[in-house]
Amino acid sequence: DSTCTRNIVKIDFSLLKTVLISHCVDWQHKLTGQLHKNAEEQLRDLHNLFDSSKAKLSTIPHDFADLRVTIECLDELRTDLPNIESKFNPVEATYRVLEKFLVNISDDEQIMLESLHLKWESFEHVLDDAQVIVDECKLTMGHQLSESIEKHKECVRNFREEVITALPTPDDSMDVALSRISSLQKKAKFLRNEETALQPGMELFGFDLQENKQLVDSERDLSLMHMIWTLASEWEKLLNKWKTQPLSTLDTESMENAATTFQKNIGKMRREISSWGIWASLRDRVEIFKTASLPVVVDLKCDALCDRHWESLKKKIGRTLDCSLDTLTFGDVFTLGLNEYSDFLAELSVNARKEESIEKSLDELKQRWFDIELE
Repeated sequence: DSTCTRNIVKIDFSLLKTVLISHCVDWQHKLTGQLHKNAEEQLRDLHNLFDSSKAKLSTIPHDFADLRVTIECLDELRTDLPNIESKFNPVEATYRVLEKFLVNISDDEQIMLESLHLKWESFEHVLDDAQVIVDECKLTMGHQLSESIEKHKECVRNFREEVITALPTPDDSMDVALSRISSLQKKAKFLRNEETALQPGMELFGFDLQENKQLVDSERDLSLMHMIWTLASEWEKLLNKWKTQPLSTLDTESMENAATTFQKNIGKMRREISSWGIWASLRDRVEIFKTASLPVVVDLKCDALCDRHWESLKKKIGRTLDCSLDTLTFGDVFTLGLNEYSDFLAELSVNARKEESIEKSLDELKQRWFDIELE
């Protein structure tokens, strides 16, 4: 009844009743609409999970990365099975409520709802089939991995022997030595990349991931060999540059400093490669330059040398000699064999300085007597 009478007043509630009913119906539609939306999303999520997992697990792994992804996916799904199945009852209960309130359900939703349990049974079979595929792949790939590891170890052993026997010697030219080292370093890089490619499978199957010591030793030796031969090449280039320069332009102090720097760099590698011929050879060459060749240049550049000293040098070596420091080069020192007369040149320069000192003293004495007036 939408009306009532109080004393002489008649009250009509029909309009209020209509508004309240309208609000209730509206809220009911909103509530059932939200329930419908949530239920549909959950239902579609379940079906999407079944379909995507089937597609992912039905693909046969082609490498260790694929196999790892498949195993992780399979383990995750098996762990999550109770949680997935627990979502069925709430979804079905929601759809029963929607049916009670006469909410319109699409044919597509109805089909998904009715096939939910069938899909679930099929999904469980997919997991079982995927487990079979994974076990077969693990067996096959594990066997292949073991073979690859043994083959890799054999290649590393052979490469180690090659590094020991094929490294360049002091008798090799710079170009040949550096080319051989570069070729061996490329092989080492290939073997390192091969080992890196094996690591995912080794991690997957629980193999020991410790670095191959022979490969590490070979890489270290090649690195040191490249360093010492590069140092030898730089020394050779610097020496050849000096050989083309006239003695008058040579800065013997900077030459000595450069030789000292090379000696320090060579000395830093003593502990690792002192037994290598190239190390001893380069050490000796720099030492000879610093203690024998450079002093010859210093003696030849002596300002006290005059014509009689050069004539004495020519007589000593038994050949003609260009006595101009502007044309005589550092290379001529070796071509003429002057470096073999280092002791003679040292004595010659010392005597020249002494003679120069005596001559200066005589000139000063002469000048002093010349300035004295006798009474």
